[in-house]
Amino acid sequence: MSGEDRDREQLRLFVSASRRRLHDLLKRLHWSEEGVLGASHSSRSRQKEPGLRVSFVLPQGHQSSTDEGLASETLEQLPASCCTNSAFSLQLDSTDIQRIVGKGSPVHPCSFDDLQAGLNASQRLLIYEHVLQHTAKHPEFQDNAAFAELVGETKRERKKQRRHRKSKPTLNEELQQLVDLQMQALQRQRQREQDHKERHREHKDHKERHKEHHQKHNERHQEHKEHRERHQQHREHHQEHIERHKEQNRSRKRSRSSSRSPDRHRHGHRHREQQEHRRQHYGKHRYHTSDH
Repeated sequence: MSGEDRDREQLRLFVSASRRRLHDLLKRLHWSEEGVLGASHSSRSRQKEPGLRVSFVLPQGHQSSTDEGLASETLEQLPASCCTNSAFSLQLDSTDIQRIVGKGSPVHPCSFDDLQAGLNASQRLLIYEHVLQHTAKHPEFQDNAAFAELVGETKRERKKQRRHRKSKPTLNEELQQLVDLQMQALQRQRQREQDHKERHREHKDHKERHKEHHQKHNERHQEHKEHRERHQQHREHHQEHIERHKEQNRSRKRSRSSSRSPDRHRHGHRHREQQEHRRQHYGKHRYHTSDH
């Protein structure tokens, strides 16, 4: 296999791997390759029409009715996952742009194309850096490496490779390095999202277990409270039973004492009569004995 065939084979493998990665990325974003290609084709066809100008972001105070209609039409064709939150976007008017680029020729752009054509590279770089510094990062993409960081990392990787090789890397190798870095950033983001979901699920399970434990503790406390109440009721019933028993004994004693008092009176009277009879009999017996 010649060197040209080897390069073609490497290019074919790289294109296949890149298409698989892009397909996975579009699938995670709930996009389709046909939809992205169709939106890009429709945008290019509108730009080629004479007298038609498409503006994605227009400065405040310089929008005509035609431009507003075109801008709204363009915004409607953006994907559903496109960020429309004003907290994560930045709008600049002519005053802001003039303040960023500094004093010089006045800036009055009517479209993004006018802004590109009316500013030089250094002024566009100032606007780019201003937007990067003052635009809040979306929480879902905070872990992604910024474009400048990716470029710097790509340069460092290229310098490392140049230490071990004399030939300059080809354009395909540079593109492959850039795609690999972006894919690694997306993989790190997805891994961290999965870790965050796992921690959230563990926290939810822990909360459920704590709630269940607290519920069981309340049930045991309620059972213990009911047991104490039953025990207290049992003690009260037992005390009432003892009191009733004592009262019955006292009433029984009073009834016996009241029923025995007349018998005792009659018995005492008979006893006195018997004693009197014995004394009389004893006196008679002594009298007869003395006569003899």
